[in-house]
Parts: sequence; structure tokens; C-alpha cells
Amino acid sequence: MDEATDGARVDERTEARDSGGDGVTGTERTDGGTTGDVPSQFASERPTPTTAGERSEAIEAVEFLARSETRVRILNALVESGPLTRDDLQRRFDAARTTVQRNLDALTERGWVRERNREYDATQAGEWVAEDFGHLVRTVDTASELAPVYEHVDTGAVDLNLRHMDVSVTTPDPADPLKMIHEQVKHIEGAEYLRMLFPLTCAQALEALHQQVTEAGADLELVVTPAVAENLRSEADYRELVADLQAAETASLWVYEGQFPYYLGRYADTVELGLVEDGQPAALVATEDERARRWAERTVEEYRTEATPFER
Repeated sequence: MDEATDGARVDERTEARDSGGDGVTGTERTDGGTTGDVPSQFASERPTPTTAGERSEAIEAVEFLARSETRVRILNALVESGPLTRDDLQRRFDAARTTVQRNLDALTERGWVRERNREYDATQAGEWVAEDFGHLVRTVDTASELAPVYEHVDTGAVDLNLRHMDVSVTTPDPADPLKMIHEQVKHIEGAEYLRMLFPLTCAQALEALHQQVTEAGADLELVVTPAVAENLRSEADYRELVADLQAAETASLWVYEGQFPYYLGRYADTVELGLVEDGQPAALVATEDERARRWAERTVEEYRTEATPFER
């Protein structure tokens, strides 16, 4: 990316924006609940460890489940498809009969599985454990993916909760300086719908947008900062690309009199969130989560409504 703006400072309007159901607080979980609050009618149903001893036992129980992939698979199978016999489970997992029986006995002893007429099924407690253990695994996986982002970037500027979303993260690579740009261009190419916030000038991305609009008739709404707008006006190569975009019926360019805290690309199926540190790209997060798409659509629209048409 060629030139930076004044930085990635969060402006007052971003801080005041309502996070809503897709933001930092109250984000929907995949089970239909929220990451922030538990409905009162359900809050009393789940056991909550209160003493140090109870917490220790709960941690030990989590360790017991996490130590064996077979236990996790058996419990999930019983939650999703139970009741099942031992032979059903043995065939499903191609495991030794003794292995299946040993793990069934251990899960039964925990109260997560029950046996009736030689068939096994998950108890209510087992369903809770399987469900929330799955959330924990996904959270840890996402946290690991986002660790490079959180380590160097002020994510307080990002009013989107990525915790329960499947994401991919691209970070700067000294062996491949254009790695992040290539990832960005890859998402632009072939996209018929584009809603974007540009805090930095990127020649490769602009050329890809030009191709999509002029050759494929893509629907583009691009909002830029004043510094980016000045680059587009002053550089001869940019002026020609921008003139073609402005002449296209499916494209519109806007200038927002402020700074964006991130680069944002909203495509048909994908959302890209580019985080900036010290005026340079620091990480590129991509997701196809529907909550992220709704958030991105709303965010670009909010900035666009406060922007003015780009003038050459």
C-alpha cells in the first residue's frame, strides 16, 4: 500500500456508534444466545461453580474431556444422534470395543451419559457440556488465529466481536511483502458487489476495482479519507482509473471528512477487515459470517451518509 493517511485514529463518531447485536456487546452466538448476557429464564438452569473447590472440580472435568478426542466424539454423537448402542458407536468410529466401553463408562460416571436397555444417550448435563465445550474449542481456535492482531493493534477501534466467528488472518510477511495486498486483491477479483472504506491508497486494489467495474459491471461504493482522495487527484495513474470509475453507472466514490479506524471491504460473501498500525497495514481479517456482513453493510452505509461525492 503506497501512502498512509494521518494514521488509524478513531474519530468521535466511531466511539459513539451503537454496537448493536453485531458489535462488541451482546453478539449473537451460534446457539442463538449471546456472548454477553444469559436470558434470566435459563440462567438458573445451569450449574455455576461458586467456590474455589467447585471451580477446581469443574476445571478437572474439562481437562478430563479435553484429554480424549474419543470422549468428545462419543458425547457429540450421543447429543446429535442418540440413543446409540455401544456397537453403533464402535462402527461409527472404527474403534476397539474396549475403548468405546471404557469411555462410555467414564462419561456415565460423570453423569453426562446414561444407559437404558443397552442403549446410551446424553443427559441434559451432557448436552450442556458438549455444547459449551464446542464453544470453548471454537473460541480458543479463533483466539489463536487473532493473536497476532490483538498483540499489536488497538482492537478497541473495532466495534465487531469476532469471538464466535470463523476467521482467517493474514499478517505482514518479510518473505512476501505483498502477501496482504494479494489477499485483498483476491477477494476483489470476481466480486460483483463491493462496499469499501479506504484509509490507505493501494494501487493494486484500485486497479482490481477498476477492472471489476469497467469489465464486469460490478456494483461499487467506495468511501475514502481526504488524504486518499488527494492522492487519487494528484497522481496521474490514479486520475485515469478514477475517471473511469466515475463514468461507470455502477460505481460511486465518496470522501469522508475524517479518519477510518480500519480498512473495510464488504463483498458478496466475504468481509475483510484491515487493521492499521502506525499508518501501515498490520493485519487483514477475513470472514464469511453473516453477522459480520450485516455489520459491514451498516458501517459502510453510516460513513457514506456523512460523506460527500468525490470531485476530481
